[in-house]
Amino acid sequence: TVAVPVFYIDSFGNIILSTDIKSLTRALKLKLGDIIEVSTNLTSSGWLRAKVARTFSEVKPGELAIYEGSLGLAEIAVNLSAASKTLGVSTGDTIYLRKAQ
Repeated sequence: TVAVPVFYIDSFGNIILSTDIKSLTRALKLKLGDIIEVSTNLTSSGWLRAKVARTFSEVKPGELAIYEGSLGLAEIAVNLSAASKTLGVSTGDTIYLRKAQ
């Protein structure tokens, strides 16, 4: 499990993390198309699944994606929704990520 602070929330509700996608995928041994679990706490409940993708449009509406954003940082987005509302996070909060079991 990797803990990463939220760097910024953009106007679409996308969550920009304070790490680049390459460091994150290396730390979790991920590749494009893999599924990760994302949470705001380390309890057994509350983990949501996200696909490692090139863009948020590679997942179905309402699903989470994690990808490299325009700043070169890892971003979490929900296709046609706001990831910040889905996860209930703000700038400075911590997001926990792990490879899906």
